Amino acid sequence: MDVVGDSYNQRLKKAKKDSLSNQPLKLVVGDSFAHHEIGTDGNFFDSVFNCSDENICNYNNLAQSGEGLDFYLNSIQSVLENRNKSNPTKVIISIYFGNDIKVINSFANNNTCKSIHQFDEKIFLKLEDDFVKSIKRKFPSLLFITRLIKAYSYVPTKTNIDTILANARQLRINRIDEISIEIEDLASRIDSDIIKSAQRDIINPWELSLAIANPYFYDELYYLKALWAKRALNCLLDSLIVNIQYLRENNPNLEFLVIGIPDKFYWTQSSYPYAIKEYERLGYKFSSIERKVKDNPLSILFAKKLKYNKIPYIYIPELISDKINIIDWFYLRDMHINTKGNKEIAKLLKKKIFNKK
Repeated sequence: MDVVGDSYNQRLKKAKKDSLSNQPLKLVVGDSFAHHEIGTDGNFFDSVFNCSDENICNYNNLAQSGEGLDFYLNSIQSVLENRNKSNPTKVIISIYFGNDIKVINSFANNNTCKSIHQFDEKIFLKLEDDFVKSIKRKFPSLLFITRLIKAYSYVPTKTNIDTILANARQLRINRIDEISIEIEDLASRIDSDIIKSAQRDIINPWELSLAIANPYFYDELYYLKALWAKRALNCLLDSLIVNIQYLRENNPNLEFLVIGIPDKFYWTQSSYPYAIKEYERLGYKFSSIERKVKDNPLSILFAKKLKYNKIPYIYIPELISDKINIIDWFYLRDMHINTKGNKEIAKLLKKKIFNKK
């Protein structure tokens, strides 16, 4: 999905070059939500923060799919390394409450969550381009041909059922408090058509693996109903806050803006029943208790902690009316925002930040 556009290391090289300029610098970091369709109007970060509203400004998007907070901090430190501290810099951090929630071992020393990230150049080595990726970047139409083949072929791809179950076992570690049903039993209850779609990557196989690992994952996480969820959220908050404070103290002209992105169940009241219906087919379980989905404990605590520490924060669902069904802003049975959704969010963010319609 995200191989279009320049590679991460190409983008990092440009950002480091731009950092040597005296001009204001804007930097976006995040995972696939900020990486998807990078460099196009199908990426709301690029549409909103691309310096078009400023006379002189350098903009760089260093988001990378599948990465987390440690990687974002490494990117920021790499760009700031040789930048004049008196030059204005704004960093926009995309936080997705799925991948970015730091899942920690219950026996680990939680003081590690409050440690300052130590820059490590080696982290970027894994993202060196290979031949296949470079070809895909030059010929993005190949991606669409591949998807069509997967959609109409009944031959499984590299993601087979053994891989799905193996990933479920890995995900179950630290994402469930008590194991009551074995993974094989949960997998046997899922519709065979869903299994086939995951094998062909038509639906995200990781979503299926997570459902098998813990069917109550989303309810436990967003309503903080499990110890693992409370530990994970507190660890993310501690790490995010202490590192932002450290970077601001050492860079007096550095500003931050955090953008919060929840899973699609928690955007609007109107879209909630449609979203859970999609995911119930994957094996997820949701509480039957009627709730105000935006006012979930995770989102409330996250906003409260950032406000207390004077860190600017925008929670995307707060920009959207609860009466609007936005299920068509997302890919089917996938948490990622599609092109339409990115364009709509860009309009709302521009209105919020620049007072533009």
